[in-house]
Amino acid sequence: MKLLPKVITTFLLFPLILFCLSSFAFSQESTPSGVFNPPSFDYSKAYQDYIYNLNLYRQAYQKFVLAKNEYLSYKTLTSETKALETTKEMLETRSQAIIVYLTALKMRLSETTGVLNYQSNLRFVELMKNIDTFETQKNLFPAAATLKDLLKVSSQFENQYSKTEVLTYNTLFTVVSGKENNLRDQIQFQITKLEQKLAQMSKEGLKDTLRAERWLLEAKNKITLSQQKQDEANKNLSKLTPQQKDKNKVFAESQLMLEESNQYLKEAISNLKELVIEIKSE
Repeated sequence: MKLLPKVITTFLLFPLILFCLSSFAFSQESTPSGVFNPPSFDYSKAYQDYIYNLNLYRQAYQKFVLAKNEYLSYKTLTSETKALETTKEMLETRSQAIIVYLTALKMRLSETTGVLNYQSNLRFVELMKNIDTFETQKNLFPAAATLKDLLKVSSQFENQYSKTEVLTYNTLFTVVSGKENNLRDQIQFQITKLEQKLAQMSKEGLKDTLRAERWLLEAKNKITLSQQKQDEANKNLSKLTPQQKDKNKVFAESQLMLEESNQYLKEAISNLKELVIEIKSE
């Protein structure tokens, strides 16, 4: 195992990739106190599994660092064997952490309303394929007898992860977009009802509806602007490729556009509230 001193530092790069994943973990939805729900596997449970496995990975990585430093200092057969074993453990727990992260992402997607069926199905299939790929790779680590073999499998991980990273960004965007679509549909439903109400009031001559109609038009314009901003965000995210180095930057830009889209929806809601006040006023 003379390769150990030469290639062992290669593995130092990969933990940073996984830690980046944790920054995109979703906030959890708390269960109301006093309500008992039978155990079930949902997003909340999957997210807890991810946090647990991420901590296991961090612990394994620390053990790996200590073993590596010990071997580089003493270069004994015992320290070399320990370094190999801790490297295996670190790589296995790294793969498992990503597997459970993708599982949590899959559950979040399935529990999100407002996502078009074809988009949900496409992302779901892609997530399952990636989970299967990382499962296969993970099972190869225990059988590796040399660090050279471990490095070969780990290189496969790196190549796969660059593709998976694009998938995670796209899935996160799909989830948030689904929430935006759902909110926009709800607002549009209220607009339709209020539009009918105003038409009836105008026909019956019960009230001057000119001011209320202006609020309604303003709400409609905000809905249009919201959709345009969301489309712009989607177009921006479509630039992502596995080879791209600034994936996080592109995702952050698209995320900001979605926030702007959401702000337009909030303004539309405010317009409708003013409309309702105008209708109720004498």
